[in-house]
Amino acid sequence: MYLLTREGGWCQGSFAVQHDKVSEWKVDARNVSFMATPEQYFVEGLPVEYHCHGIGRFDFSEFDTAQLYEIDAYLRKVGVYCVLTGFLPIDNIGRFEDFIFSFNQEKRAGLLPNILGVSLEGPLLSSVGGTPQKGTWAPSRRQWEQLVRYAGDYLPYIVLSPDALLEGGCFHDTVSQPGYPTLEWVIELLLEHNIRPSLGHFQKTNPVISLRSVNTVLDIVERKGTRLRGAPVITDHLFNDMPLSFKHAWRTPEDRITREQDLIGLDLDSLSIYNVDEKLGVVPGAIIKAAKNGLIVPSINFDGDHVDIAVSRHMVNFIGSGSIIAMTDNASLTRQLCGRILSKKNFNSLLYQEDDIVAAGTQNIIKQIDKLRVAGISDRQIWDMVSFVPHKMAIQQSEYHSDADEVQRYSYVSNHQYSHFSVAVKQSFFDHSGL
Repeated sequence: MYLLTREGGWCQGSFAVQHDKVSEWKVDARNVSFMATPEQYFVEGLPVEYHCHGIGRFDFSEFDTAQLYEIDAYLRKVGVYCVLTGFLPIDNIGRFEDFIFSFNQEKRAGLLPNILGVSLEGPLLSSVGGTPQKGTWAPSRRQWEQLVRYAGDYLPYIVLSPDALLEGGCFHDTVSQPGYPTLEWVIELLLEHNIRPSLGHFQKTNPVISLRSVNTVLDIVERKGTRLRGAPVITDHLFNDMPLSFKHAWRTPEDRITREQDLIGLDLDSLSIYNVDEKLGVVPGAIIKAAKNGLIVPSINFDGDHVDIAVSRHMVNFIGSGSIIAMTDNASLTRQLCGRILSKKNFNSLLYQEDDIVAAGTQNIIKQIDKLRVAGISDRQIWDMVSFVPHKMAIQQSEYHSDADEVQRYSYVSNHQYSHFSVAVKQSFFDHSGL
């Protein structure tokens, strides 16, 4: 049997099943290579529902502490980790403070193992996009300090628009008001609390200002330094809600008529660091070049509708799977976000708010794994993006498993079918019940 480790290498080993238990893994060979992925193998870890707005009947923007154990139980049953992502209306700051404080207390006690963290989308956003209008506003210094006060190790990122506070940005006028921060102040505050800025929701009318804002963030990060593991900056959806010089998605039947011809004209096979700005736009170009230099880990939605799967496949090959997070933007079962009822079209998998604005997705991470396989992405690359990289970006502790129940969680793949199981860390056998 084969095991794919978090380091990205394959091991070959053996085990015996006795009384419905799998005895301790015996490694026979490390760094095994082969022409084709084995039909059956284990993975050290679980898929991560990264940037997930809701699951089951739960809308994560409610910040309801009473729901945390039900959410964690649901995630355990499905066999995934999750980063809960919510929007924050200004009148919910106190509720969020109480929520993140309680969540940290539970996590420090080793509880809620399948909820890796909580994140915010906004409120400092240049373009509303799928965000509710009431979730877009410019916090004062005091309000920013409220947001991060109880972050602990479990608020891994906040999505913000770096161009919102620069000249030409929608909230630039607040910078000169007493008690309101500059972009530099906000980024430094987040980094001091080990919170990654997640860049997104750019204005689409002034790419020069948006590019300057990305470079400003990178300059601050390089000058200040961080204690974070891995890249200090991530992004919200790459290509969504940012100025582009190309078409990145064909979502309607009318659009799809020209899809093949548009892709041929785009000629992504010729993409290089020298022409990425011209082909894709200066903002995604800057993000992609920073990703190749280890400063940013972009997030990409692989549902095929947020971004066309052919475009996404080229990004995996160009940037490298070890520098990409597969994000879901999932609200598949709740069909609501921050109290808004969402609708679905019959020609794609997206959820829409009023005025036909895309608000979220409906494809969970297991469905996106299937999409990636069909697109020709190798299993090793897939597990980088759906498990290893997002897990590292979400966890600030030095250990991967610090749960009170002292278990390590593994995935099992057999003929492209997914299941999961747990291993008691201090015991010499695997719990085989999930296979």
